[in-house]
Amino acid sequence: MRASGAAGSVDNALFEGLFCRALDVSGPLEEELRRLGYDRQRPVARYEGAVLAACVAEARRATYPALDEAEGLRQLGLRFVDGFRQTILGRVATTALPLLGPARFLPRLPGRFRSLRLDASVTVELLGPASARLQFVDPLPLAHFFGGAVEGALKLGGAKTPRVEVTPGTGGYALTATW
Repeated sequence: MRASGAAGSVDNALFEGLFCRALDVSGPLEEELRRLGYDRQRPVARYEGAVLAACVAEARRATYPALDEAEGLRQLGLRFVDGFRQTILGRVATTALPLLGPARFLPRLPGRFRSLRLDASVTVELLGPASARLQFVDPLPLAHFFGGAVEGALKLGGAKTPRVEVTPGTGGYALTATW
């Protein structure tokens, strides 16, 4: 699994947000990420999805070894939001979030997501004034990671008690968000 230039499907901003901004990546974790295809010292513009999945799984094992896989991935997703906000793309994508609030931001999520992942897509259906269903078509096993990221985005949008329920499916997953 090696990094790829223009052919890759995952933007470096996702890697930068998680592995350079949100987490303190050093020592054995940094070496393992490099082995898996991501070198913080020599980033490329885009990576293959398999590199992302492998690196996120390794970060979960290293950062949250006592948590079960789903909760560890959720925690990484929450932390990713804070790190992503520190990237150039993240600042652009999240600046208006506190002003828009969840109900007006979530319908814009498909475009924001597409800027990070060319290999996956999301559709958003508002279910009511404080709930939505996000349907992800995603070849990677990252449902709980993105569930945490959506929860973090809801918090940025002013949600007091955001909750995201993950429902696995064939070829992707659904997230039901309430706030």
